[in-house]
Amino acid sequence: MKKKVLYPFLALVLVSIAAVSVNKFNPYLRTDIFRSFAKGNWYITSENDTLYTMGYHGVRKYLATSTTPPQLLDENDEFCVDRIMGRGGCIHGQYLYVTARSFLPGAVNNKGNNGELLIMKKSDLSIIKKIEYDIKLVEAKTFGNLLVVSGLKGFYIYDCGVPYNPKIVFTYKHAKYREYQGFDFIKKDEKLFVAFTLFGEGLEIWNVTDPRNSIAICHIPIDKKMTDGNNLPHAQSMDIVTNYPYLYATLGPLSETFNTKKDRRGILIYDISNMDSVKKNVVLIPEVDWYRKKTGDKQPTYITKYKKKLYVNFAEKGIAIFNIDDPAYPQYQGTEDISGEGAVIQPVFASNGRLYAGSYYWPTVYTYEIN
Repeated sequence: MKKKVLYPFLALVLVSIAAVSVNKFNPYLRTDIFRSFAKGNWYITSENDTLYTMGYHGVRKYLATSTTPPQLLDENDEFCVDRIMGRGGCIHGQYLYVTARSFLPGAVNNKGNNGELLIMKKSDLSIIKKIEYDIKLVEAKTFGNLLVVSGLKGFYIYDCGVPYNPKIVFTYKHAKYREYQGFDFIKKDEKLFVAFTLFGEGLEIWNVTDPRNSIAICHIPIDKKMTDGNNLPHAQSMDIVTNYPYLYATLGPLSETFNTKKDRRGILIYDISNMDSVKKNVVLIPEVDWYRKKTGDKQPTYITKYKKKLYVNFAEKGIAIFNIDDPAYPQYQGTEDISGEGAVIQPVFASNGRLYAGSYYWPTVYTYEIN
């Protein structure tokens, strides 16, 4: 073989061997390389005509318009070092509370921080305070001056009466390991509750009326009997919205049940009118409408409500839509490719007659009119 052919051939072989080795033996480096250019979205929220996204790209601020993508106004990715990404966030006064976390596999990253709560100015996305954690953070939401931050093993409650300097008032760490994923607040009879999705462990509701003495009042496993007597295979739930007396949560397959006979995709409905006896039902998406591309956490993983519709992310199918004219019995309506190009959709957020959705792979934000 001539040298001008042999040398490029050997170089190709060496590059191929290196690529296979990285893919198989160093998933951290593989993720680093991939996410250095595939800066996907993980969360979206908005206030009036301003949209905020969090992800591998850090935090971005957009003018919330009908265009795709919306007009980018500002961004901050300075905290995206040591394999840290923006996972979630909420708006409180003139500030953003942003949950950031390691994107390494597993529950704990032994190198560097596992999680950070960033307090940022809305005006210019500058970071004015950073609180570090030993667990990976998921979401942050406020109710009045109460700030709740969820994570992979527990959650935290802060008094954010002074927005730029929240004070911790309650910490919960599970004795073994429990993932506190997406959550929502419930106001009932002058009492305040928080409903947490627990990935493969179902739902947990806490009474946080007196946040310093918060207490868990019920735990509903995901794979036990429905109100109608049917059983669910083991699955996962990662996000939830309140429509009192109902809670709507995502239902997706685990990696080991994905595309098997035990695969189930849809939404869970919890009737919490009596918290001593919470009822649970499910509405499934028929297999003929399923997406086929694999993502890290199998979808749906995000849910948003607007008027009498529920929307969940559904990978390359876009979104799956449910009608809640009768809130006790949501009806599945079908899927909609809101990107127009089969993009893998991840976070979804509805506001002011529009659905905003983020891409699993890219910083792109898609806009879909839902009036």
